[in-house]
Amino acid sequence: LLSRRQRQMCIRDSNYTKEGWLRKVKYIILLGILILAVCSDVRTEKIRNKLILAGLATGFLIQIYEKGISFIPLWFIQISIPIFLFYPIFRIGALGAGDIKLFSVIAGFLTLKTWWVCVEAAFLVGAAMGLFKLLFKNYVKDANTIHFSVPILAGYLYYLGVVR
Repeated sequence: LLSRRQRQMCIRDSNYTKEGWLRKVKYIILLGILILAVCSDVRTEKIRNKLILAGLATGFLIQIYEKGISFIPLWFIQISIPIFLFYPIFRIGALGAGDIKLFSVIAGFLTLKTWWVCVEAAFLVGAAMGLFKLLFKNYVKDANTIHFSVPILAGYLYYLGVVR
């Protein structure tokens, strides 16, 4: 039998706590936003600003609920880092503005450390897609374009696997 303290620790660490429930909801909302971004990017080659704004607003509200109002300045810094980091890549035409904004949405939901895991995985998947398209360019339609929202989603899915 478990002692009272052990039962309390089990209850606190379970998914039924406010933190566990909110974490799952946060992950599901971000997953939905990323799936919508992939659909939009593949269909129209654009990620709509309305989707980006909805993602940023949702991430902002969740972070404020989780960490309090004192987190607001740090949240703005977090969502700005992808813009400054990836701007040179955007300037040479290797990454689209919507992709950078999508990285900002992810940074608005997660910590910078966990965001970086998503970024690393996304660029690895993007590199693999690029290599595949390069090797099979005669057989692949639109071999010069990679919809980078797909690797971004894959990077987030990788992060979700790491979390478990």
